[in-house]
Amino acid sequence: MIHTGVVRGDVVEPRNESSMLDAQGAGVFVPQIRVGFVSARVHLEAVPPVLVDVFGDRWFSQGSVSLWFESPTVDGEPTQVVAHRSGGRDQVEVRIERPDGSPVAIGTAAVGEPDEVSELERRFLVGTPDRPRRILAGVEPGDRLDAVTAVLDGTEQRRRLADAEVLGPLPWYDGDSPWGGPIATPHTEVSALAHIPTTGLRNSVEPTIVYYRAVELRHRNGPLLLDRAYRFGAQVIDVGATDDAEMLWLRSWADDTDGRRIAEVTLLARLVPDPAGA
Repeated sequence: MIHTGVVRGDVVEPRNESSMLDAQGAGVFVPQIRVGFVSARVHLEAVPPVLVDVFGDRWFSQGSVSLWFESPTVDGEPTQVVAHRSGGRDQVEVRIERPDGSPVAIGTAAVGEPDEVSELERRFLVGTPDRPRRILAGVEPGDRLDAVTAVLDGTEQRRRLADAEVLGPLPWYDGDSPWGGPIATPHTEVSALAHIPTTGLRNSVEPTIVYYRAVELRHRNGPLLLDRAYRFGAQVIDVGATDDAEMLWLRSWADDTDGRRIAEVTLLARLVPDPAGA
């Protein structure tokens, strides 16, 4: 819905992914489901229909969304994506909010390479608290994780579509698309980019619950396509700690078989020990 230059998505009810625990396993990226919170990657699936309205199909070719999560939502709590019409701008403000207007996430969305910094770039410039670390004691900024070639399996996405779990479903997610076949939802993209290249890191630390405090998804040369092979890699940007959690800034990417960069994810993960894994 468009009103005075503002584009509002449908009011949706994001669900907690309790059924995904066994699929994701333990390690650095255990979803935040034991306390009933909704994962950031679930919220992200409501964003594309609004940004396609703002920017057109180009958002999937060379677009990004950068979100800082202000407060968690619980299973089924209604939310809505809100963005501003671009008016020729390459970057706009975008929010995920509750019906009363309180923010779940705030950030930016863009196409191409805007002059303005994204929400995560701005946050990263503030710096990361550097208290003593235990979970990430052996992890340092600049560490590159082992690259992995893998096929982006579309089985789980098709199941989620069939079970009406995808927020903001688009026909391109399970049919033909301008990019040559079914494309990955943001949930599928973030899951693959956060998990496939981080196996060694996840296996090297104690069982941990992670809250995605911030996520930036960036399409460099189109979206990821289902059932295609990509070369996945990742690098630690920064690490730190507060009194009650440890912080990991990570950037991961997927290149096609010709070495062309297709998509990137930058995330800030807040890590706490998992009592169930102690």
